[in-house]
Amino acid sequence: MSQSTSLLTEDQSTAGLPEVASDLAGLCGRALCEGRFLVEEVLGHGAQGAVYRIRREAPSTLGASARVMPSHDRYVPHPQSTPSQAAMKVMFPDPSRPAATARFIAEYRVAARLRAGPFVCAYEMFEDGPLLCYTMDYMPGGTLAATIGTPLPVAVAVGLGLDVLAGLDILHSQGIVHRDIKHHNILLEAPLPSFRDEARVGDERLEAPLRLPRAKLADFGISD
Repeated sequence: MSQSTSLLTEDQSTAGLPEVASDLAGLCGRALCEGRFLVEEVLGHGAQGAVYRIRREAPSTLGASARVMPSHDRYVPHPQSTPSQAAMKVMFPDPSRPAATARFIAEYRVAARLRAGPFVCAYEMFEDGPLLCYTMDYMPGGTLAATIGTPLPVAVAVGLGLDVLAGLDILHSQGIVHRDIKHHNILLEAPLPSFRDEARVGDERLEAPLRLPRAKLADFGISD
């Protein structure tokens, strides 16, 4: 993917986004964190940042560079290295909003604590020039929001719901309240199979056992 790839899709506008958002359009094809992570494509974006699919180019050594990890007391790296295929969340630099930066760091620290279970885990946080970034699990299935309007067998919907409930139970046992549970913050580890056959959707006696992707909780920016 060329470095001129736009951050925004054709039906999205830069209205309401920080002016620097246009600068992030050139991240695709670039290597960040001293060449360790190659940015491959944009997965999505919001008012304060964007998420990219990345590939780890070199073995990950936590805290190896003072430039990459300049403030060890602010960041708590996950004990595992970033996977070779991962995602990266990037915050739009905005010095006028220190509270947003604090939330971004807090979000990372919560996600980095979650070692296992139905969570999108965070791994390493680093600064690259003006960019504040952290690596996390890549979820090829996208968000649960993308399935809205698609009929699902009851057993499938219940299974996804149980994943979410299991995650909330673990969070609450650790004293964490997510505070922003919605379909955009529930990610699937793989795409759901197609259920276009309405008769099959309504039949609870599915002919073959389904191997369903797990649903995982993400985005802990306002958790406490």
